[in-house]
Amino acid sequence: IVLGGPPNPPCGANAVQPTPAVQPTPAVQPTPAVQPTPAPINKTEVKKITITCTKGKVTKKVSGAAPKCPAGYKKK
Repeated sequence: IVLGGPPNPPCGANAVQPTPAVQPTPAVQPTPAVQPTPAPINKTEVKKITITCTKGKVTKKVSGAAPKCPAGYKKK
């Protein structure tokens, strides 16, 4: 036996082994969903069309990507 040294292990078959401490598992942090960036819209791809619509003597010009004549008007 050494004074001031580590304690001697217990002898015999009745020696009690220390139970290892159970470490809690860390909570899993969800990763934020990555959202794709939308492709930029090229304004030159959208073609603007102008049509002429008539109703009697009245004439209207309608323009847009897919223009339609108002109710009662006919495409000239």
